[in-house]
Amino acid sequence: MKQAFVTALNQLIGSSKEYLGILQKNIAEVLRMGNPDSAENIQAQLDDLQHQLIDRASRREDYDDISQEIFRLREQKEKAMMNDVSRSDYFERIKELQDFIISQSSGISEFDETLVKHLLKKVTVYEDKLVFEFKSGITVEVEN
Repeated sequence: MKQAFVTALNQLIGSSKEYLGILQKNIAEVLRMGNPDSAENIQAQLDDLQHQLIDRASRREDYDDISQEIFRLREQKEKAMMNDVSRSDYFERIKELQDFIISQSSGISEFDETLVKHLLKKVTVYEDKLVFEFKSGITVEVEN
């Protein structure tokens, strides 16, 4: 398994133009997935609703509809913040692998557990091959 991981990394390095192109597409996809319901936009809506709530409360008007909307938007904001973090983490993994590939002038010769921890998401074992899935979304097959 260790040698197969070294082989998979060397395939990445040896075909760097191809894989760098895939990584660039992945980066573009992450950037394109920009969240229109970002936490900042939701916070602006919350601020406006809170002003409306205070205004209605001072006039002793019913504000149940506003308070319900505030609770709904708070939940939506929390989800948006988690999505932003996920997107940021994925982008960082892509950049990490891209930087690694660019920095390698030649293949690697020894297994390095640190690389596994930083780059590899999972390995799927088949009868005739191993499929290495990197955290950046790239997959590399190595035949047994």
